[in-house]
Order: sequence, then structure tokens, then C-alpha cells
Amino acid sequence: MENYKFQLSFSLPGYLNDISHRFDFDTLSTQGFDINLNQHQVICQCKRPGNSALRTIKDSITHIQDILPEASLQAVSPDLVPYDAVAKVLKLSNVKFKALIASESNAFPKPSPRSEKPAWHLKEVLEWNRDHRLQEINSTIFETSLAAHKLNSLQHRTPTRTQSQGYELPDKYAARSFAAKPVAEPKLYR
Repeated sequence: MENYKFQLSFSLPGYLNDISHRFDFDTLSTQGFDINLNQHQVICQCKRPGNSALRTIKDSITHIQDILPEASLQAVSPDLVPYDAVAKVLKLSNVKFKALIASESNAFPKPSPRSEKPAWHLKEVLEWNRDHRLQEINSTIFETSLAAHKLNSLQHRTPTRTQSQGYELPDKYAARSFAAKPVAEPKLYR
């Protein structure tokens, strides 16, 4: 059994101002979740034991949503990580990391276009690191980054086909119907 470190970000619109729900946060804190609150967001720092990162993260999400049913998952980390965090994971100084990016500009993963500041998908950097044998990386970090990336990808994609048509849908879409609308026959002009 491994200990997996990850972060879960949930939105709770209007919920944080309601003091009657304060006990929910205390319950989470006593069950091993380090809770940080800001205006409309709950960020849970987690260090949980488990047999797989994906299962451990999913179980933690379910556990938190059982206590805070209004919570809506926004992101799982480590997935998109900034420059200095990538350097730290690769055990490089910021200067050496910058030199690495410059020397491997064609091979090194590109920053995500979704982020305002340069940020990389940690899974891509760790896969590159594995292929180039740069540094020995703890396997739990690699497994956790894969799981976080997978869950974030499922969370933010819009399904175009139903499960019967060959695509797995995120759980939040499972109850909805995405049947295709009939297309009108084209009019033929003579």
C-alpha cells in the first residue's frame, strides 16, 4: 500500500458564508483532509493510503462529496504544474531547468495552452523524463500525475457519443441522454 499526495479543488458557491455548515469542514479535517478555504472554493490537500492512485483519488472525491453534497469538483492536482514545481520534481534548479528546455526544445513537452503562465502537464514531463532517463522519480508521483490528468480530462471534456457508441462518459454525464438529433433530408433542386 502506498501513500498518495494530491490536491482536490471544489467549488461551493455561497456555501462558505453559511456558518451552520462549519461542522462539515471540521469533519473533513478530522478525517485526514487538510482544508483551505477561499471565497467560493474548498481546496483539500490529501495524503491518503491506497493500492492505486486513481482509486484513492476517486474514493476521496466521493468521501468529500458525501460530507459536502453541494461540492462540485473543479480540478485534481498534480496535473498542470508551474515552472518551479516541474524543476523541483525533476530535482533541478530553475536555471538548469531553463537550460534543459532550451537544449531539448524539440523533444521536451510544450507548456499547456490552457494556462495563463507556463505550466506543464506533469504526466507528460515525467513520461519524457522516463524516456530520457534524466532523474529517478518516485513511482507514486508518476502514478498520481497520471490519475490526476485522467480525472481532469474526463471532468472537462464534452462527450459527443453515448457509451453504446464506444466512448466512456464521465460519471457526471452518465444519467443524461446524448442521443443524436435527426438531420433533415437535404432538398434536391432540379
